[in-house]
Amino acid sequence: MKAILKVRTNGKDADVSVRLTDVYPDGTSFLLLDASGRLSMRPPYTKKTPVRSGVVYPLEVKLGHIAYIVNAGHRLRLALAGSNYPRFALNAEASPDGEPVKIQVSVGRENPSYLELPVYQELLKAQPTPRSSTDEQK
Repeated sequence: MKAILKVRTNGKDADVSVRLTDVYPDGTSFLLLDASGRLSMRPPYTKKTPVRSGVVYPLEVKLGHIAYIVNAGHRLRLALAGSNYPRFALNAEASPDGEPVKIQVSVGRENPSYLELPVYQELLKAQPTPRSSTDEQK
């Protein structure tokens, strides 16, 4: 599972932290996965690549793997932030002068950002097998 983001910044670099949560009908949010991506570390991920202010860059944030069933009435939330400190290290190179860095994530048709989320249709069709009273006695 991964977030494909189109990001621009006014800084010399930027981090984008991504959190995927299950939001219960009562508003409670349960963390499923989280990860962070650094704009200067783009494919092939072997060295830092300079970031130019105002340029839109693709950023792939790999969230990892999870097997999870989203129950009826629940929603998935994708939350983005410029940091998730102290879980992930701060990016001192983003703003060497200490000024706040602005990060914009595109969501329009020209540069769409999206979450790549595998869904297994077989699970949607599966019906739970009724348990008999003899199963409960085992």
